[in-house]
Amino acid sequence: MKKFIALGISVAVVVGLIASGTWAVFTDTEVVEDNSFCAGTIDIRVDPTDGQYVTTVDGTLDLKPCQTGWIEINVTNDGTNPAEIWKHIANVENQENEIVDAERKFYLSEPDSEQWLLSDWIHYDISVCRDVDETIYLSDTLGADDGKSKLFEVVLDDASYRANLTPLPDLGSGAGIIPMDHADAIACTPDGSKIYCMQDNRDIGYYDLTVPSWTSLGKVTISGGANFLYIDRLAFASDGTLYFELNSGTTNALARITDLTTSPIVATVMGKVKDGGTELGLQGADIAFDSGNTCYLWHKNAAPEGVYTFPQPTTPSDISATYLGPGTTIADDYSVTGMAIRGGGAGGYPLVISDKKNDMIHEVDVVTGDMGNSYAMYEAGSPFDHANGDMTVGPLACVVLINEDEGWYLTFHPASHVPDPIIHDQGVEFNYMYLGVLQPGESMLVKQSYHLDSAVDNWGQSDKVIFDIEFVAQQIEGTLPPPPGNPLPGHGRPVPQAN
Repeated sequence: MKKFIALGISVAVVVGLIASGTWAVFTDTEVVEDNSFCAGTIDIRVDPTDGQYVTTVDGTLDLKPCQTGWIEINVTNDGTNPAEIWKHIANVENQENEIVDAERKFYLSEPDSEQWLLSDWIHYDISVCRDVDETIYLSDTLGADDGKSKLFEVVLDDASYRANLTPLPDLGSGAGIIPMDHADAIACTPDGSKIYCMQDNRDIGYYDLTVPSWTSLGKVTISGGANFLYIDRLAFASDGTLYFELNSGTTNALARITDLTTSPIVATVMGKVKDGGTELGLQGADIAFDSGNTCYLWHKNAAPEGVYTFPQPTTPSDISATYLGPGTTIADDYSVTGMAIRGGGAGGYPLVISDKKNDMIHEVDVVTGDMGNSYAMYEAGSPFDHANGDMTVGPLACVVLINEDEGWYLTFHPASHVPDPIIHDQGVEFNYMYLGVLQPGESMLVKQSYHLDSAVDNWGQSDKVIFDIEFVAQQIEGTLPPPPGNPLPGHGRPVPQAN
């Protein structure tokens, strides 16, 4: 590991004015002694400092085709100044440990294969996890057909067991008011900057939390031209994929949006959610992803009602869900409108559900599905009557910065045989990845995964890849320095938003 240190120095210069000529004046002089300036420090610490084996989920140290391994490194700002953190893969070395029999036979059948480099076949992605302030949001649809809904920030008070609702800043129509008639599906982006809202007629838009404003994005269409009567449930996975439920009368399925910049925005049907062979009706309640991309679903139609869980779906197919609990009939006790995860979606934190029947927010255990603490909804010190709506949380404690679907590999060499030269013409080596800002004393956990391509054949047996991971810290106060090297395309320093 290498550390780069930059010092920011600010010097105050006092200029005296000298007058010429002959004067007789009364004077008095006082001296302010021991003036000084101090240079702050930029200093990061990484743990561990020694090289690691890329380890698979079952603890093995060697990768086979299709397997994924991980490395985790904690980065801490031990300096006195805030700093931006960059990550760099360097000194990638491919080693031929030994040529086993199957490898030798492959070399004979493919004369150029001895020059192929295993690092060109390693898919790369990265996540950053850090402590975040818990921020929960709630929408309320207000009156029927009134053309508006209301967004709140929610603070759960563990002393009074109140859920204190504060409307988001006024955009001109009243505090928290957005121009969407029935915003009963909301989702905060993983970085916590925007709240996306959808309603049954397929309208989608977002509330910008950084510069309070509303942007309408039109209507969502379904790839292939499928139609649907209504949508419900909305949640971002940590990689920025937006999931929601759709129903066309005959189709009751989960869908996803991978690109929110197109016009129109296009969604893809993923599949039906099933518990064993039983299809789960998705209308109503909510879904929520934790920072590890486990999806929690609150199902309230047919038995059993309660929490189900499944991994983030990435390819279209039916989705197998597992029932957690609570294992009792609770439909008569609650009317669930939305769901989120406390602790910024960090693993192990309880779910929270909004309940319009009792105007309360309830905690739910993520392991058993059992109900926990309950918090009565209050706005401005008075009980709040929750009509309908949804819940979300942001930012997430862990955010995927580079997704494997982007097509990045550890290295790229044109002479090396590659699965798809068009997609594969991008290696992360030699580029710098922006990870974010650390305040003094703050830490981030950097999770890197390495996936060996399924097309690697016997030529790769016993080969070894060694590389350095460098973290660079730079000052952000005063004059912002240029990036420490060539930024990885799409993963450089964010462009500041205009006020």
